[in-house]
Amino acid sequence: APASQVLEERWAADLQRHGLTPEAVWAQAQDAARRQQRPEQSAIEAGLEQALEQRSVVTERELRVAVLEAAQLRGGGAQAALEEARQVLRRGRLIELGHDAQDQRVFSTPETLARERSMILDARAGLGGGSHVTTDAVEAAIRARPTLSQEQQQAIRHIAAGDRVVVLEGVAGSGKTFALAAVVEAAQASGARVHAMAPMHSAARSLGAETGVKGAVALQGFALGLATGRLQFGDEPPGGGDRGVQYLGQRALLLVDEAGMASSANMATLLQHARQGGAQVVLIGDRRQFGSVEPGDAFSAVANEIGLARLETVRRQQVDWQRAASQRFAVGDSPAGLAAYEARNRVIYADDGADAIKRTVEAWAVNRRQHPNASRLVLAQTNVQVHTLNAAIRAHRLAAGELGSDALVVRTLHSGGDKGRGEVRDLELRQGDRLALRTTLTATGREVLAGDVVTLVAFTREQDPALTIRLDRTGQEVTIKLSELAPTVRRGEPDAERLPRLQHSEAQTVYRSQSQTTDYTIVLAGAGLDARAAYLAATRHRLDVALVVDGGTIRDRLAAEDKPATPDSVRAAFLAHAARHDRPQNAADYLSPAVRQAWMATGQVRQERSQPRQTQTETRVEAIMRHAASLVAAARHAVVQAIQQARAARQLGQDRKQRASADIKRQLREAAQVERQIAAGTKPKDQEEAARWEAIRQRGRDLQDTPEARQMRRHQTQRQGPTMGMSH
Repeated sequence: APASQVLEERWAADLQRHGLTPEAVWAQAQDAARRQQRPEQSAIEAGLEQALEQRSVVTERELRVAVLEAAQLRGGGAQAALEEARQVLRRGRLIELGHDAQDQRVFSTPETLARERSMILDARAGLGGGSHVTTDAVEAAIRARPTLSQEQQQAIRHIAAGDRVVVLEGVAGSGKTFALAAVVEAAQASGARVHAMAPMHSAARSLGAETGVKGAVALQGFALGLATGRLQFGDEPPGGGDRGVQYLGQRALLLVDEAGMASSANMATLLQHARQGGAQVVLIGDRRQFGSVEPGDAFSAVANEIGLARLETVRRQQVDWQRAASQRFAVGDSPAGLAAYEARNRVIYADDGADAIKRTVEAWAVNRRQHPNASRLVLAQTNVQVHTLNAAIRAHRLAAGELGSDALVVRTLHSGGDKGRGEVRDLELRQGDRLALRTTLTATGREVLAGDVVTLVAFTREQDPALTIRLDRTGQEVTIKLSELAPTVRRGEPDAERLPRLQHSEAQTVYRSQSQTTDYTIVLAGAGLDARAAYLAATRHRLDVALVVDGGTIRDRLAAEDKPATPDSVRAAFLAHAARHDRPQNAADYLSPAVRQAWMATGQVRQERSQPRQTQTETRVEAIMRHAASLVAAARHAVVQAIQQARAARQLGQDRKQRASADIKRQLREAAQVERQIAAGTKPKDQEEAARWEAIRQRGRDLQDTPEARQMRRHQTQRQGPTMGMSH
């Protein structure tokens, strides 16, 4: 890690660049703490909430840090807060699961463990429960689609094999939704009612459009409807059912796309009610892509428990080497996938963060000019980067006369902010602006859905402005009031919750792009992409992708670690960063096999205890063993990192060597072609062509001693045979 003095100097420079002082930042932090803290919470309660808000587990170190931070904001003493944390552990508020790879003790809550156990038991209960899709209907749907591959056919048959809970995993671009269209047709022919959903509105909309299922919805709303009774399995009773209740049918098939992004809470609710209502659930996703922003990895938990069918053949990319790169991403080798693009100049290294933004916008502008009728995505890792790109691209469009001269500024809630709860920003609106909506307005008779991307056609300057928008999804123009984009909120919720959900959409996060396909992708990769982000960002396209890297930040990081900051080391560091994976997300992943088996049977986590009379000796031995295990784990991690870096560098070197060899052969062929023209009596058309020919001939002469030239001469001799002694 960098020395404290180096960090302080770096932070001071960053603050000065943004016009801030340490005193001003500290004052803002204290003010934010006073406004946001919940005084009714103790330090330990606040620390637990912070540590487990987006995680199912917490290490002992993470818990201590969170508690100390909460105690500092509340003015409490550190020792008192830590003692309170120890009391919480003794009272069973947290349950110890085991140790992680760094030998840190890992904890979770009884509620989290109970939810994971319930989800797994409900998935197990569906094994052998019978499918709502008949074999005959499946075979008919397959025959109607002769372009289905063998693995797609097997995946479709797997859904009709006889289980009530089925998992289908497909790598990015493998044709999952094309196969699902056959599943929908077979299910409907079997008399089942199909309900389609996904964690994000945009993914649900794509699933519905590509499979023909009407009314595809967000998973969160569907799970809430089941929990509140607004959605019920079964047919509507004769004479009408309960008011406000939607009946899902006696034989319901639930298709959940991008299920890897589903939270454990929503998945547990869905599986529980599906089991009780006799519905069949089909979960579709990819464990190597992004998971839920909420605690847990429900898709992996279910898939690992009951098994799955897998689609592994990449079909999306239209170039062979890009499909091969996507295959490397899909099997977890993201450094090799990125190396393929790096070797072909699809990775652009910028001088610093500002230059990376500039080059990303330039790449977007060039691609747009060269391919005006193509579709494209501009992606970044964080919402802050997305806002910056939106502003830069809008400035480019405004200078080009693509946006109206009249502007309206409104206050809206953007994506991002503290813990993803949104960020209040002023939004400038101009005619021609590209906007993303986050509110559904179907109840008004207008098909405006959360996640829709629109073009602003016109606006008024009333107190509640009217916006005329054209939807990308349908091409329809509708007029809405700005206030309609603000959701109804409960009393007591923050004022920010009452603001319209609206922001520019020239760019979006990599996370939000999951389930999308486009012709071209331009990615602001920052100082590195981890394995999941690299996989997702580099597999959205059909035709090509460009990745812009903040090389300056990588150089600074290498220098702070006393490592050489050469161009090659920057490239190797960028590729090696893609080897990083998240640690396991489910609490049950940290249980030993014996403890897990007992937990599934009884619901209790009982760690093995040592005998009292041997406690002191065993504790000492265990401490030594844990320390040794920690050293071994750290060494293993370092070796794995070194191997991955070496592999990435070797792959990069091999790709460059192949490209250099191909370039030499091309120049030799050009020189040979010129020599043949001269031998045939052909003369250059003018002095310019004569100079070009001579330059080509000179390059050919310079390359005669290369291995490529010798190889080409050998091949030429083999094709022609020996010049003497040939039999006739």
